[in-house]
Amino acid sequence: RALVKRLASLGAEVTAVSRTKEDLDSLAEEVKNIKTIAVDLADWASTRAAIKSVGPVDCLVNNAAYASLESFLEVKPESFDR
Repeated sequence: RALVKRLASLGAEVTAVSRTKEDLDSLAEEVKNIKTIAVDLADWASTRAAIKSVGPVDCLVNNAAYASLESFLEVKPESFDR
């Protein structure tokens, strides 16, 4: 949230993406000049469709959190979709 606020205050065109619409709504209340997209990034088709409305991306901040207890060398491809 703090990074969105800072980037927007510096004039950046910010698009915030989250699966939680309520979080995005409250963020949009605080920062009027941002765009929000509610989508679950684990759903690739929905994500692709939702992101098409965004123009070219100059910078991406990936701040999604997920803890996998697999060894890095043994991680399965499906674990990346969580």
